Amino acid sequence: MFGRFLAIAVVLLAVLFAPSHSFAQGKRVALVVGNSEYKNTPRLENPKNDAADMAGVLKGLGFDVIEGRDLDKGAMDRKLRDFSHALHNAHTGLFFYAGHGLQVNGQNYLVPIDAELGTVSAIDFELVPLDLVQRTMERESSTNILLVDACRDNPLARNLARALGTRSAQIGRGFAPVESGEGTLIGFSTQPGNVALDGTGRNSPYAASLLKHITTAGDDLPTVLINVRNDVMQATGRRQVPWEHSAMTARFYFIPPRTTEQQVELSFWTSVRDSGNSAVIRTYLDRYPNGEFAPIARVLIEQREQQLKAEVARREEERRREDERKAAEVAQGATGASEATVAPQNEKPRVVAVGPFDGIWRVDFVNNTHCRDRGRTTTWAIRNSMLATSGGHRGSVDSTGRLRAEYPCPLYPSETCTLQARMETNRGAGTFQGFRSCGGKFTMTRQ
Repeated sequence: MFGRFLAIAVVLLAVLFAPSHSFAQGKRVALVVGNSEYKNTPRLENPKNDAADMAGVLKGLGFDVIEGRDLDKGAMDRKLRDFSHALHNAHTGLFFYAGHGLQVNGQNYLVPIDAELGTVSAIDFELVPLDLVQRTMERESSTNILLVDACRDNPLARNLARALGTRSAQIGRGFAPVESGEGTLIGFSTQPGNVALDGTGRNSPYAASLLKHITTAGDDLPTVLINVRNDVMQATGRRQVPWEHSAMTARFYFIPPRTTEQQVELSFWTSVRDSGNSAVIRTYLDRYPNGEFAPIARVLIEQREQQLKAEVARREEERRREDERKAAEVAQGATGASEATVAPQNEKPRVVAVGPFDGIWRVDFVNNTHCRDRGRTTTWAIRNSMLATSGGHRGSVDSTGRLRAEYPCPLYPSETCTLQARMETNRGAGTFQGFRSCGGKFTMTRQ
């Protein structure tokens, strides 16, 4: 499952970084078939995965995709008929098949999952001729691509060999060479007469490399297939050499190359996307408000702003806890200082003076819309008519209850913010002025 998600993620990234007119080549239709669950021979591990991943990638590349997995003969015929109808007025048709295949008397056949091949007539009634698929496509569309990963070792061929008797030599190894019609390319996972490997991972070597290279912007089809061939040869120790026959009459791109203007935009985007700075990323939107990368730019800006909000909330929580800790310390000191001490014998009791507003106060801020940390509640301590908090607030209260203080602004520590309040015995109210337009009111309640 992870492999499928990875393949789809790769193509989505490729599409995101592709030019906006990448798929303006006319209607593109694909039939993708993967047969794994054979009823009369051991199952194949990869074809179903290969087909699922290929269908996802081709959809991302602008193809109308008809999918078929684990198809019997009747289902394969129906899918081929649906494909023929969908190809009408299409510019490009693509057929991808993964599963069993074989050649008989120089003709190549695809094998449905219910094939038994116990009689000579099974060739006509249980198999699907590859040239039938080719002829169907060439009747309907001007550009046709057939990619066949079906040259696996096929145990059913032995059943057919027994049925053919002395004519068993007509059954060849792998697939036979083919010729393509005008505007058609036929690609096989290995060279004629050879057997392809099924692979040990999620995908076969051929399918895995196709999935990788068809999402490379600017590479035409021959370049893609050369890269696939080199990958497969390396992965199989040169035992498997992908092969194709082409009579194409025009260059075909899964993702066309970029124009000069698109290259400039890509370069600009690349220069700002990894900055992590919302203001820098916003310069791209200022220049290209409807650009290719505008959606992801907006997402990155939103993510960065959420991170900043989370950081402010974290800092506020730390500051609140520190305020409470220091307030508790001040309260403990104020309580001890307010109590009369017992004087030694023959000496009068001594009382330490305490300011009328000393103690622990709960402070509730009511900020306006221009402040980022709106609605904060904290705790202040006043001792000996002096205000001191962990947030850096420093001020004093006079005998009439007038409080004035200055403190470093929370989000801009280099700037100074101010507050003032009128306090009564157990309550108070005031206003504060933050940086720029941030400001508001607060209330105080003695605890």
